[in-house]
Amino acid sequence: MVRASSLFGWLIVAALPRPSGQCVSAGSQRINSPSPVDDFPSRADNFPSRVRTSNSTGRVTGCHVKKKKVKNRATGKLSASQRTRLLRAARAATRKAYAPYSRFHVGAAILTARGTIFSGCNVENASYGMTNCAERTAIFSAVAAEGPGLVVRAVAVHTNSDQPCAPCGACRQVIFEFGPQAVVMFSARGGAAELGIRDLLPHGFRLS
Repeated sequence: MVRASSLFGWLIVAALPRPSGQCVSAGSQRINSPSPVDDFPSRADNFPSRVRTSNSTGRVTGCHVKKKKVKNRATGKLSASQRTRLLRAARAATRKAYAPYSRFHVGAAILTARGTIFSGCNVENASYGMTNCAERTAIFSAVAAEGPGLVVRAVAVHTNSDQPCAPCGACRQVIFEFGPQAVVMFSARGGAAELGIRDLLPHGFRLS
């Protein structure tokens, strides 16, 4: 004979929601409901990928990223006049930099496929992680003006140092996002250098 207290406890347990690790039905396919550890595959619909699942368990076993050939929409070499204008705009932008902590003033200018030049400077913050680089300031300004179809043809960066400084890794990735064929020039008091963004970032990250 089952005691009343045991029966009451069993009823409470039965009424509780099922643990998140149990399988739930998703149409005709069974998949495991996500846990804090393996919820990343559930975000795969935000990426141009195809999620592979095991036929026996329904668990996500990997993702296949669709590779698309990057088209060079920023074709054509820069003229001497364009280089001069870009470097001049980058030098002028250094004077507007907000760098009270590092005293390292940086200016940048980008040339878009439409032929427009946008400039930007570094903007520091007392919370150092909130600092924005000059290259990204210029690119973000261009996106706000030209929209998501922005194509960057070239970037010029100028610093108030003795030797030219190439863009940081984060800026290289942002340049690559909008100009996978862009030319990058960086200058300083002691000279200048020029490289393609694919030379600066050989394995740039792209989702399409």
